[in-house]
Formats: sequence, structure tokens, C-alpha cells
Amino acid sequence: MKVLVHHHCKYYFEGDKCYMPSFIGVWISEMAKHFQLVGFVGIQSFERSEKFDYCLNSAQNIKFFPINTFKEYNLGFTKFNIPNIEQINCLNFDILIIRGMTPLQYFIFKKFSQLTPVFLLVGSLINSKPKIRFNKINLIQYFYYWLRIYQLKVISREAKILANSPQIVEELKSVLKINSCFVPTNSLKLSDFTPNIKNRFSVPTKILFCGRVTKDKGIEELLFAIKLIIDLHYKIKLRVVGNIEQKYFLHLKNLVKELNISDVVDFQGFVPFGENLFSIYRKSDIYVLPSWHEGFPHSIWEAACNYTPIVTTNVGGIPGIINSNFVNFIEVNNPESIKNAVVDCVDNYEEKFNKAALLFDFAKSFTIEACVLKLRNEIENI
Repeated sequence: MKVLVHHHCKYYFEGDKCYMPSFIGVWISEMAKHFQLVGFVGIQSFERSEKFDYCLNSAQNIKFFPINTFKEYNLGFTKFNIPNIEQINCLNFDILIIRGMTPLQYFIFKKFSQLTPVFLLVGSLINSKPKIRFNKINLIQYFYYWLRIYQLKVISREAKILANSPQIVEELKSVLKINSCFVPTNSLKLSDFTPNIKNRFSVPTKILFCGRVTKDKGIEELLFAIKLIIDLHYKIKLRVVGNIEQKYFLHLKNLVKELNISDVVDFQGFVPFGENLFSIYRKSDIYVLPSWHEGFPHSIWEAACNYTPIVTTNVGGIPGIINSNFVNFIEVNNPESIKNAVVDCVDNYEEKFNKAALLFDFAKSFTIEACVLKLRNEIENI
């Protein structure tokens, strides 16, 4: 069976090696083990980015189809450019997989109408809905959101719909009346799982945030919580790992200064997927993810496979897969809740290590090998 994959991300070639974001690169690499041919439709970049943190060696059964010319569409109140997909000629495939909501989802769907379509949703529809604010940028975002929802409903009439969380499966059914199947996603191989059993936390306690450093990831609430914990005379350090825009970085640095916590907060920036990143999890005592909304974050699996106790919000697809037997849940947008959870971890570290051990074993059922195998089985049953 030959599958053609579209995802809205860029990739970069250097000789016979392809560099792309790890969350999609690891998945494509594993797909190549299960299918006769894997094609990838995306935008080829001619500049190497630190976000391209996975090296995909050129394989005989992986083909790339770049979209690098653009057409302008005029909607009257706004103009936008989309890649020109008419140039792509890849008719030798059986299955079209559209992974995630993408601006090109409907165009790709129509272009390859001769293929059997599969749509893999990897994020919450409800939580990604923008709030209405009466300014041009927000109204355009709101329009695009509903346009893609409408396109998804149209696509669902002919496509097999999959979702990477049971919560999203229920969301699709209750909100859009779309039936779907649960197929998890991950970037971790079974060989990445490293037992890292500790007897107690470090002094100072090392707290980790890892992911996109944006306001809706709850990073500001985490900084306020760090201040509250220090005021209780707990010794802690916070390491922040992830991409951050310069303007927002300056805002956070000012906030850290105002809170007088500069000496305990370290903004490390982006760390590529792999052993260097995993070692950061292993050296950390608590992983904190105070997001406002999520699909199911890969960082939870990364913390799990390195035995790192987890504090996270009970949002999006998270509670559809894991529960309070595995992690400590906190309230959204609540520094006090974060403070209480971290203090509870420090004071009751043996219980938290037991939770981490349970999640370590549970997460082995969600490796990249298991995820792609389930995807293949769903496709074969179409």
C-alpha cells in the first residue's frame, strides 16, 4: 500500500538528508517501515532552521513533493497566498492522509480525489476556537477557523476521520456529528524509554517547562507560581526550554525581574529532540505544563519515558488518555494551583515517583511503533 501524507510544515534538504520537525519526521520514518511507499507533500525550505530537529535519511520508499510556488486568492476583504498544488503529480498512491487542520486541507483533498482519504485530527476543535474580538486580524482568524471546520465537515463525508485523543473523538461526534476513531500520535520509540528512578528530589528542586513558550501555554502563571513557592522558602530552580519570539521573551524577562526571581529562572531556548532533550527531563524533578488548551502534547510522553513526575492542566485531549493516577492536575490560569501542586510534589515525592513509574509503564503502549501500527490497521480496514 502506498500513502501520500500532507502536513502543514516545512522541511530542508542537505545532500541526501532531509531535516524536518521531529514530531512529523519520526512519524514519517516509522510510516516507511509499514507502507510500500510514503509520499510527503509540504513546503521545502532553503534555509536550515533549528526547528528542523530530526534527520530523515533519504530512503527508497520516502518521496517528497515540494509546494514552492504560490497563487493569490482574493476574498474581497482580504487577500492571501496559498501554495500552488497543481504542479504536483503523484498519482501512484492509494491513500491520502491529511494530518492536522491545515490551510490546504480542502485543496489537497480535491486535488487527490482519486485517492482514498484519511484525515488525522491532532488538536482540539473547541479549545482552538479563537475568541471574537472586533479587530481585523482576529476576525480573519475567526473566519479561517470556521472555514476549516466547514471544510472538515465536507471532507468527512468521504474520508475516514481519526483523532489522536478519545476526547477529540467525543468532541467530533457531539459538536460536528462526525464519527471518528482514536489513533494516538507520538515521537518516542520504545528504545527511548530510560528508567530514571530517584530516591528523592534535588536541592534546589529542579522544575522544567518544555514546549512553545507562548502566553496560552501558561508560562506567565508558572512564573507567578515560582514567586509564591519561593516566598514559602522552598528552594527551587525553573528551566524553560522551547522556542520563544524575541518580543515575548523581553516581556517575560521583565516579568521575571519584577518578580525578583531572575536568579532561579533559566530560559534555555530550543533544544533539539533526542538524547540532549531527554537528559534535561531526567535531570529535572518535576515537569510542569500549565497550558490553557492542548490536543495531547508530546512533551507529556517525553516526561513519562524519562520517569519525570508531571504537573499539568486537565484540558483538551489530556484527560482522555491519562488521569490523576499518573499525573497531578492543576487549574487553568491559576498560579495558586500550580504552587500547591509543586509544593505537594516536594513534600510527597515518594507518591509522585510512584505515579511517574505507573505512567512510564502505561506510556509504553503509546510508542511511535504502536501508534503507526494502529494507523495502518485502521487504513487496512477502510
